Amino acid sequence: MGDQINRSQQQQLDPAADWELAADEAIAARGGAREAVKALLIANAALERELALAAPL
Repeated sequence: MGDQINRSQQQQLDPAADWELAADEAIAARGGAREAVKALLIANAALERELALAAPL
């Protein structure tokens, strides 16, 4: 529980810390920065397609 409080306080003081943690986790999960970037580009393209389909004409 103490870790949750510390993380919550850290988020309030430095919201960029979450992005740093997310980037580190993505790089570790994908085996390197290049693979993580490729995965993010693919995910972004999929989200753009979904938004285009959902956009009113």
